[in-house]
Amino acid sequence: MSYMNIRLPGIMNSLRAMAIFVILLISLNSALAQQNFTQVKAAFERYQSGAYYEKVFIHTDREFYLAGELMWFKSYNTDAATNRPSVLSKVTYLELFDANKKSVLQTKIPINGGSGNGSVFLPLSLQSGNYVLRAYTSWMMNFGPDLFFEKKITILNSLSPGGVEPVSALSYDVQFFPEGGNLLANVENKVAFRVTNSGGFGESFRGAVIDERNDTVARFQPLKFGIGNFSFMPAANKKYRAIVYVKGNSQTVSAELPTVRTSGYNLKVITAGPGQVNVKVNSVQNSGPVYLFIHNRQQTKVAEVGVIENGTASFNVDIAKLDEGISHFTIFNSDLRPVAERLYFKRPKRQLAIQATTDKRDYSQRNKVNIGVEAQLNNRPAEADMSVAIYKLDSLSSASGTDFFNYQWLSSELKGNVEQADYYFRESGSEIDQALDNLMLTHGWRRFQWTDVLKGQEPVINHIPEFDGHIITGTIKDRNTGRPASGIMTFLSIPSKRTQIYSSRSDENGKIRFFTKGLQGPGEAVVQTNLMQDSSYVIEISNPFSEALPQTLAGVFKVPGVSYSLLQDHHVNTQVQNVYFANKLRSFKASSVDSTSFYGQPEFIYNLDDFVRFKTTEEVLREYVPAVVIFRQRNNFNVVVDKKTASGPVGSVPLIILDGVPIFDRGNKIMAYDPAKIQRLEVSTKNSFLGDTTFNSIVNFTSFKGNLEGFELDPRDLVIDYEGLQLQREFFSPLYETEVERSSRLPDMRQLLYWSPNVRTDKNGKSSVSFYTSDQSGKYVVVIQGITADGKPGSAAATFEVNNSQGN
Repeated sequence: MSYMNIRLPGIMNSLRAMAIFVILLISLNSALAQQNFTQVKAAFERYQSGAYYEKVFIHTDREFYLAGELMWFKSYNTDAATNRPSVLSKVTYLELFDANKKSVLQTKIPINGGSGNGSVFLPLSLQSGNYVLRAYTSWMMNFGPDLFFEKKITILNSLSPGGVEPVSALSYDVQFFPEGGNLLANVENKVAFRVTNSGGFGESFRGAVIDERNDTVARFQPLKFGIGNFSFMPAANKKYRAIVYVKGNSQTVSAELPTVRTSGYNLKVITAGPGQVNVKVNSVQNSGPVYLFIHNRQQTKVAEVGVIENGTASFNVDIAKLDEGISHFTIFNSDLRPVAERLYFKRPKRQLAIQATTDKRDYSQRNKVNIGVEAQLNNRPAEADMSVAIYKLDSLSSASGTDFFNYQWLSSELKGNVEQADYYFRESGSEIDQALDNLMLTHGWRRFQWTDVLKGQEPVINHIPEFDGHIITGTIKDRNTGRPASGIMTFLSIPSKRTQIYSSRSDENGKIRFFTKGLQGPGEAVVQTNLMQDSSYVIEISNPFSEALPQTLAGVFKVPGVSYSLLQDHHVNTQVQNVYFANKLRSFKASSVDSTSFYGQPEFIYNLDDFVRFKTTEEVLREYVPAVVIFRQRNNFNVVVDKKTASGPVGSVPLIILDGVPIFDRGNKIMAYDPAKIQRLEVSTKNSFLGDTTFNSIVNFTSFKGNLEGFELDPRDLVIDYEGLQLQREFFSPLYETEVERSSRLPDMRQLLYWSPNVRTDKNGKSSVSFYTSDQSGKYVVVIQGITADGKPGSAAATFEVNNSQGN
C-alpha cells in the first residue's frame, strides 16, 4: 500500500504530461491540416478571381411554329456569378438544330446593356419535327457547351407530304449516380438513378438490383421524371446490375451499376434539423484528416477540417452560410485531392413579381387591348427590362415555356435536360424537396477541373471577348510550306457603297482577328493581303459558331390530339399573313451604325454625273481631279496623290478602293475599269489609320451598283459569303382606330397578336402595352419575361378571350 502511495503521484504526472502531449500533437496536426487546407481555399479564390462566366437566356415568342413563320426572340445575357446583366459580350450566337443535331439556321444578335433581340424566318425547307434552339456568346465557347442555353421547339411543315411524322420505337437510357461519386464496399450507399427514353424524357418504371447470383438486393422506382434514389450496402469484389421494367412489363432494360470500390470515400448529405445539414464522410482503409469545401457562384462558403475516426467523419453546416441556388460540396483527403463531390440546392425566393392586367376580360375582333404591366422587387416598385409575347392558345400552342427564374437558378446550373423545371418551384413540400435533391445527385457538374485549380493552371482562352461587336477570326499560312505566318497585315472588306475595311496583323501562330464593329446583314467578304508586299500566303476564315453538338435531345416528334381541321386552320392563317402582309413582314429597322469611313471626311468629293463623261478612268482623273497625278509608261500606270505639307507638295502612293475593297495595285486595274459604272469618287490627302497601318492618302471609287460589277479581283484574294450581325425586323401589328379600318375586307389571321422585346417599367414599376385583336377568336395568353439591373429575374402570364363579334 505504501508502495502504491509512493508511485501514484509519479504515474499521474506522467499520464498528465502524456495527455498534454497528445492534446498538443492533435492541436498541432489540426493547425497544420487547417493551414494546408488554406492553400486549397486560396487556390480556388485565385482561380475564380480571374474567371468570368456568362449565361444566355432566350425568350421566344412561342415554342410551336409552322414552317414559313417568323420566330421572334430576345437574348438576356447575364453574369453567371451575380445574375446581373453582362457587360462583356456584345454578340449572341443563335442556332437551330434538327433531330439529327444538324445546324439548320444560324444568326448573330447584337447585344447592348446585357440584352438584344432578333427574328429568324423558318424556311419551308424545314421538315416537321422537334428542334433544339441553342444560344451562347463567343466568350462562353472557352468553357465548353455545358453552359450554353438550349431549349426545344416544335416546327410543323404543313406542306410536306404525309403531315406529321410517325412516332418511332422508343429506346431507354439507364444511369446510376452514387452519392459523392463512389460506390463503397461494406457501408451503406445512397444511389441515385435516372431512366430516360430516346426523346430525353423521364420514364415511369420499376426496377431491381441483383448480384452475381441473381439475388435481389434492392428494389427501386422513380419519384418524378424517371429520377429517384435507393440505398444498399454492396459487398466487396461483387458486381451488381439492375433490371428495369418499363411500359408495365412489356419492355426490360438491363444496366450495370458502377464498380464497387474497396477503398476510398463516400458522403451523405442529410437534413440535421432546422437550418442545418449534416455531411457524413465514410472511408474504408483510410484515416486522418478530411476537408469539406463548399462553394457557390465562384465564392467560398465553407472550408472546414475533420478527422476520420472509426471510418467516419462528420460536419454540420449552417444553411444560412450558403447562398441561394446550387452549392458544390467537395471532400478532400489528407493529400488535398478531391475524392467525393455532390450538389446541394437552397431554394431561392422569388423577389421580382411581375403582373399583367388587361383592361377587359373579353374583347371583340379588331378591338384594342390595353395591358398594364407592373414590377415589384420585395414589394417595392422595380425598374425591369422585359419582353412580352401575346398569342392564341390551342392544342398546338400551349402556355407552358421556359421560365427565366427557373432557368437562372436551376437549368443553367445543371448538366443535361431538366424536365419541367417549373415543377420544382411551383410549390414546396417534402416530395418536391426530395425530387430536387435527386436532381442534384443526377445532374451534377462544375465549370472547372480541381486539378487545374490546385496547379494554378488558368483556363485556355481561344476566344477573346467581343467587347465591341463581332470578331471574325482566321489563320494565314505560307502558301509553299503550309506553316502559320506571323506579322502579316491582312485586310477584310465588304463590297458595297459603304466603305467597311478591317485590318489585322497575324500573331505568332498565324492567327488573325478582324474587329468588325457595325458589320450587319448578309453579303460577301473579301480577305486579302497587300499583294504588292505579301503575295505568297493563303488565308482561311474560321467558323464563328461552336463546333460542339447540342446537349439536349430533340426527342421523338409527336403532336398529341391535333385534328386535321386545326392543322388546316394554322396552315391557311400562315399563308394568308405571308401573302397579304409580305412587305410588312420583310420590314427592317433603319440601321443606326456610323457610316463614316475609316479615313473620315475626304477633302474632295466628285459625283461624276455632274461632269461630262469620258471614255476612260485616266481621262476622268486627269480632267477633274487635280489632287491625283497620273504617270504612265506605255501600259503601266502609277497613281500618285499630291499632298500639301509644310515643306511643300509631296507625292504619295494612295490606297485605291473600289466599292469598299482595297485594290493593291499602282493603278493598272482601276485605269482599266469602265468609268461609266463609277458614280462617285472621294480623295483624302490626310494620313489615315487602319489598325496599325498608316495610309498617306486615299482614292475611293464607288460604282452605281456598289458590287464590283465587271471588276475582276486577284485570284489570290479570298472571297466568301459572310453574314454580320442580324438586321432588326419591325414587328407588324395593324391598327384599327377608325371604322373604315375595322371594316376593311383585308383578312387579319394573326395568331401572334403582339411581340415586344423592349418593355421597360419606370421608377414607379409600371409600363403598358397596347395592340389590336385579329379576326381569330379564342383564348389568348400574355407571357412576360424580365430582369432587373441587379439580376433579379421574373416572369408572368395572363389570359383573355376574343369572341366572334366586331366592335370598338
